[in-house]
Amino acid sequence: MLTIVITGGIASGKSEVCKYLKSKNIPIFDCDNEAKAIYYNNPSLCKDIEDALNISVFNDDMTFSKTYIHRLFSDNSALAKVESMLFPLLKNNFYNWRENMAKNINDVALYYPKPFVCIESAIILSKAIFNDIYDKVIYVDSPKEISLSRAVLRDNRSEEEILKRMQLQRFDYNKINDYIENLGSLSDLYNETDNCIIRILNEK
Repeated sequence: MLTIVITGGIASGKSEVCKYLKSKNIPIFDCDNEAKAIYYNNPSLCKDIEDALNISVFNDDMTFSKTYIHRLFSDNSALAKVESMLFPLLKNNFYNWRENMAKNINDVALYYPKPFVCIESAIILSKAIFNDIYDKVIYVDSPKEISLSRAVLRDNRSEEEILKRMQLQRFDYNKINDYIENLGSLSDLYNETDNCIIRILNEK
């Protein structure tokens, strides 16, 4: 089954695109949510991370430790260690998920001319371990100023914090097959999404 990555920068609108596609019966593999589920469902993974970094992953209420999150954003070596443990599990979960979706292939192709599934991820293009799991890439594009204002409102963080996170994001534009321009209303975004998906599905 064709696998399409939906990617883009912070607050570019990729989640809204995926929400729309999901309303059209397109299966969406949300990498962020799936990664969080792996943490919660694999105590041994958390122990391995804690042993490797000498830091607690969770607070007592099972929310992620701010110290742990800060370490990942500030220490490339620590991030690489965690990714080396987490990403193989995430990749395996994706393969199992896609296999289950393929069993219900007739339920996928109700709105668009061909069946497909999507992966929502902001980092997938920069992680070589995932290079072989997708067929096409769509980049959701939004002007930096608009994305910044959206992110400040959405995440309740300062512009400085959001800008630092934006600067950490890297995209290999050579891997991108098509673009969705998020410049106007939700209706405009949905029309852009439909047009882009149809272009992708009609490619030979």
